[in-house]
Parts: sequence; structure tokens; C-alpha cells
Amino acid sequence: MSTVSVGVTLVSFSNQLVIAMVFGATRHTDAYQVGISVPLMAMGIMTGLATQVLVPRLVRARASPAYERVAGSCIASFAAIAVLIGAAGWLTSRTLVSVIAPALGPGFLDEAASVARVSWCNVAVVIVMSCLVALHNASKQFLLPLLANMPAYPGWRCSRGSGDRRRAS
Repeated sequence: MSTVSVGVTLVSFSNQLVIAMVFGATRHTDAYQVGISVPLMAMGIMTGLATQVLVPRLVRARASPAYERVAGSCIASFAAIAVLIGAAGWLTSRTLVSVIAPALGPGFLDEAASVARVSWCNVAVVIVMSCLVALHNASKQFLLPLLANMPAYPGWRCSRGSGDRRRAS
């Protein structure tokens, strides 16, 4: 597992290097970084919660005849939490970025809020996915979640990058 963590850290670091090389140190880049900061933190907390709390609970419940009910309630709970956190984040995006980086200025605060709104939608999806990954991990099916999640991250980054590059030109 530590090899995977090192790999994820290297991909994340490489991602930041590419963003810095392609877009430079501009107000647009600042707006992007501000917009994703709180949603990424929320994403990390929720995926950590799924890993540290949900997996052990599901492993203990696997021996129980009520496992399907427990698994179903976990999925329903995480889906409800995802909707609540995603909606709350989306609705408060402008306020959050204003508090985090008031010096960005009105135009860039709006841009950061737009990035944050997209990121909060992504957080909602990741919360549900983290529950599904926890279900796989509790069943000792480790490869499928890894393979399923690999294409999404680079694909999302590439699609965001191509749009930003056109606007920056």
C-alpha cells in the first residue's frame, strides 16, 4: 500500500509541476488553486474516513447475516452525506473563496468560485466512490477499485487544462 501512496504523491507533485509550467504564476492559477483547496481537503477527509472507519466495520460485518443491510445502509448514508456536502460546498463556494483569498479581487474571486463549484460536485462523486472502494477493500478486492479510478483523474486534469489553455491565449 505504501508503494501506491508514493505513486499517488508523485503523480500529484507532477500534476502541480505541469500546472506551473503550462500556466505559470498568474492570477488565474491562483484562482484555480484557491478554488480547489477546500474541496480537496474535504475529499481527503471523507476518503480517509471511508478507509479508516468504514473498512474495519464492513470487515467485521461480513460474517454477519445482516451484511447486505449494513453495506446498503453504508452506501445510502454516504450518498446522503455526498449530496449534503456537495450542495453545501457548491452553495457556499463564493463565500469560502472570499474568506480564503480576499486579495484575489472580484473577477478572480468569481473564477475561483466557479472552480470550487465544479470541485464540490467532484467531492460528492468521490464520497460515494470512497464508500464503494471501501466495500471492495472489505471484500479483499483491491485491484478493481484501483483500475476503475485511474483514468478519471488524468482525464479530468486534461480536460480542465485544455480549456484553460484556450482562455489564457
